[in-house]
Amino acid sequence: MRRLALVLALVSIGAVAAAGLVYWRVASGTKAAKPTPPVPVEVVAATQKDVPIFLRGLGVARGFNVVSITSRVEGNITKINFKEGQFVHEGDTLIELDPRPYQAALDQAKATLARERAFEALVRGYERVLHFSLRHRAAVMTLNLVLIGVSGWLFIVSPKGFFPQEDTGLIFGFS
Repeated sequence: MRRLALVLALVSIGAVAAAGLVYWRVASGTKAAKPTPPVPVEVVAATQKDVPIFLRGLGVARGFNVVSITSRVEGNITKINFKEGQFVHEGDTLIELDPRPYQAALDQAKATLARERAFEALVRGYERVLHFSLRHRAAVMTLNLVLIGVSGWLFIVSPKGFFPQEDTGLIFGFS
């Protein structure tokens, strides 16, 4: 413990001696500053004339009426039709939005409407045929029997190589 205290005391004394030496070297190396020479001044005869006055300062300019503009729809702005501080009137177009998303939505709605109308026409046609078939059951049954008979007769009278003997389920096509 005594040994550690002795080492710390010697290191402290050495540090103070080194700091004193550095200070002595720096202090002895500085010289007195030279006085600055006087600034030359020109003399001119006085004249009378207008001098512009400039006032500079910090401030905020605010309009008498401040209006917040909010859009009814969302979109990207493509054109701004006014400048800040410009007078505008009711009904003026201030901002133009990109019309492409709205045109796409309109085209999609038109296509959906056309699809629904075509489906309704198909359903109406099916209903007409169904009502006709239900009103004239005997005629529809007779027509079905005639079609079955004609199909059978065509199968019998057609040439024997006309229909394939074995159906493999493959269809080949060449272009």
